[in-house]
Amino acid sequence: MELIYCGPETQCEVSDLTPATHYCCRLQAVNQAGAGPYSEQMSFQTPATNPDAVSSFFLLDQLQSDQSPSTCLFLKWEEPNCNGADITSYIISLDDQLITVETGTSHLITDLQPDSQYRYTHTHTHTHTHTHRHTHTHTHTHTDTHTHTHTHTISSPSRRL
Repeated sequence: MELIYCGPETQCEVSDLTPATHYCCRLQAVNQAGAGPYSEQMSFQTPATNPDAVSSFFLLDQLQSDQSPSTCLFLKWEEPNCNGADITSYIISLDDQLITVETGTSHLITDLQPDSQYRYTHTHTHTHTHTHRHTHTHTHTHTDTHTHTHTHTISSPSRRL
């Protein structure tokens, strides 16, 4: 154990603790004659907190389905640190539409219009709180026959007849 407080106060606030972590502490009184024995050890666990932001959120170039790449987008992300409580869902906001993904770290969005621009937001919810983290991205479906990926604009092809 490390010393976290030494002084005359009868209370002490400890900060910068890690969420969902078990801690132990004990107390010892000291006077002019010296230090007394330690108290019994007390243990506690810090509560879970909001998950970290999703650090990797991207569009997969190759669709893993029989859907037309001109009308769908396959999104994938890495699960963030949950900070002690399971992530219950991810919410993708595509323009005015909300898409809830309860399992997994990917989703195929279908029924998009070719040669159209879309804005999507990725959000996740946590079992102990209702705080969300967001990632905003713009995407645009094209009428060309190639798939392009850009930093802020993601394109998917459509087929010309």
